[in-house]
Order: sequence, then C-alpha cells, then structure tokens
Amino acid sequence: MRVLLAVSLLGLSACGEKIDAVQPRLDGTSCTGTTTFEGQAKAIFASYCTVCHASTRSGADRNGAPSGVDFDLYASAVARAEAALGRIQSGAMPPGSNKVPAAESATLSCWILGGKQER
Repeated sequence: MRVLLAVSLLGLSACGEKIDAVQPRLDGTSCTGTTTFEGQAKAIFASYCTVCHASTRSGADRNGAPSGVDFDLYASAVARAEAALGRIQSGAMPPGSNKVPAAESATLSCWILGGKQER
C-alpha cells in the first residue's frame, strides 16, 4: 500500500501538479501547504514593509529605504527575501514598535523554503 501511494505521488509530481510538502521552516518547525507571494507573503510585506519599501515611493517618502528594495514587486521581494527575513527575525525591521509577529515571520520562512513561488 505504501509503495502504491509513493508511486501515485511520484506520478502526480511528474505531471506538474503541486503536492503540499511538509518541510522545516527556518525556525525549526514545519511548513504545510503551499505559501505563495500573491497568496500570503505580499500581504505580510504590505502590512509591515511597504510603508517604506514600495516601488510607488521615492525620496523622503521611503524613509531611508534604498531605492529598488521594494516588497510590493515579486522580483524585488524574491531577490531580497532571505535578507529581509533575517532583519525581521532579528528585530531590526521594521523600525519602531510595529514588529512582524512570529506567525507571519514563519509564513515568510515557509514562502522562502517553498521556492518563493509567485502564485
């Protein structure tokens, strides 16, 4: 029975269907399901990061955020995901008292470990 299940899962994977895998998060617990930029990560970035890190902001409106480090854009978020998560987990970002809760930080970790899928 186990062999049949394993073969069935391999067949689904080979056909391009996504299988929700369980994998360790960066904090040592497990990820289940599929975490995507559009589904979860973008909303977290919007709540905590895009006040400064948005492609629609410039100059003083960025509050010192480097130009091009934009978490409202998928490609930019992918390029800087690990660094952003590290700064979030260390408490360095976002500045002030509006810190990212552990559960949302864990969701970003799952997005990164799951391959930073867009959709």
